[in-house]
Amino acid sequence: MGKKSRILVVDDNDSVRQMLATMLEELGYEIETASDGFEALSKLVFDIDLILLDILMPGMDGFEVVQSVRKQTEYKDIPIIMVTGLSSREDRIRAVEVGANDFISKPVDMTELKARTTSLLKMKNAQDDLKRHHPQRRHH
Repeated sequence: MGKKSRILVVDDNDSVRQMLATMLEELGYEIETASDGFEALSKLVFDIDLILLDILMPGMDGFEVVQSVRKQTEYKDIPIIMVTGLSSREDRIRAVEVGANDFISKPVDMTELKARTTSLLKMKNAQDDLKRHHPQRRHH
């Protein structure tokens, strides 16, 4: 395995954000954090491999952050896991509709978090390898 994967943890609750960051650091990832959607978008320049994103945040909610990320060509392939205390079917459906790759409920279970991040990062690494070896195949 080459460089450590970098995960952006976005949550407006300081203790939740810190807990998720700590869990992910223990799993061997590099962490960037953001306390709201605007800060999250500004952190994308740090070569982020995956975003763990709270839905309910003031200003710009998680759904809006996903939509914004998906509109930017250079970031549109970053896997996004939405994290929320909301467990309604409508929220899960909306998360997928706006472009989230996965969904995890609070309180976050370490084993589930590890399984979901590992699987999405494997897919992203495979996509990145393909892009490196076949740069002319640009998919839009």
